[in-house]
Amino acid sequence: MDCYLAKPVSLQTLQKTLEGLIPPTADLGQPPAPPCEALDPAPDLSVLADLTGGREDLMRRAVHLFFQGTPLMLENLRVALLRDNPKGVEAAAHRLKGSLSHLGDPEATRLAEELHHLHQEPQEVLLPLLESLENRVERLHAHFRARGWLGEEGE
Repeated sequence: MDCYLAKPVSLQTLQKTLEGLIPPTADLGQPPAPPCEALDPAPDLSVLADLTGGREDLMRRAVHLFFQGTPLMLENLRVALLRDNPKGVEAAAHRLKGSLSHLGDPEATRLAEELHHLHQEPQEVLLPLLESLENRVERLHAHFRARGWLGEEGE
């Protein structure tokens, strides 16, 4: 991985990180390589399009709302996991799984589903799954930012 930004991310920190990743002699005729690992495959927005009647304004709003609520959902999941609260892990993972399923990223949905099903496992099993999910959500966020669907602020 070429970069890592801890939340909350400020615009200054993001700009500084990006400047460090793009060489000053970059050929401006070619698009720069993505600063962080790109989502592969890109999200399939067909579910979101079906839910919104294909209206891009509603799709953008749904993505915005998802990323507005996601930090709290991930924090609730992490707290439940660290407090050895299997019911809390199950509930938080279930909410995330439902929300993620609309954004067309099967890997993120799979990770949330796995956390949901394995909610009674010990921390050493669940923590790597949570970290993978957090990473995937970060990459999903970067995808939608690059697409222009998320604003400059905290989204």
